[in-house]
Amino acid sequence: MSRTLALVESPAQLLNLLEWALGERDGAPDPALCEVAVLLPREAVTRHQLRVTAELAEAEGPAVGHYDIRRVPVGFARAVTALGPRPATADRLVVGDPFSGVIQRLLPLSPARDLVLVDDGTATLELSRALLAGRPLVRRHHRGRASHAAARTGRRLTPGDGRRLEVFSCRRGCACRPAPSPPATPTPGPGTASARRRCGPART
Repeated sequence: MSRTLALVESPAQLLNLLEWALGERDGAPDPALCEVAVLLPREAVTRHQLRVTAELAEAEGPAVGHYDIRRVPVGFARAVTALGPRPATADRLVVGDPFSGVIQRLLPLSPARDLVLVDDGTATLELSRALLAGRPLVRRHHRGRASHAAARTGRRLTPGDGRRLEVFSCRRGCACRPAPSPPATPTPGPGTASARRRCGPART
């Protein structure tokens, strides 16, 4: 059975991951075979939000690990060591922000041909433009030459040669299609049905 590794860096990415993994649709993965690597940011509020959202994820079956990849200079090396063989043995890789330098450094560790991008707002829209133009994956405000990692990531995410890219958003009616030929597989947004079913309606 296919094993899935998800690399997430924000609460929005984790929420979309849960909807992708737990949604009632054809091709949904087995949550018990889905591991989530939460790559913690430096900002305290976002770290707290991620930990709270991760508790929801753990209650639904996926194994969740937290990696303080940015807190200290050796954080990246420690995180790679802690991840161990997971990136190399995963059949499917899920990422949220392909423009993230951390993600771009981790991608080469995984030979997975089945890639999923979970919606992270503007990053998802910008990915479409970059892949269509054949550009390295750098943020709009980037100045200077793109890194080798950014160029490599663009090639890695472009569907073709046995690579499959699915783009998922829990926003209703959203189906992003980054590359026209061969196309990525867009998954129409179901809304946050799984979260509402488990937590009840939102209250303010």
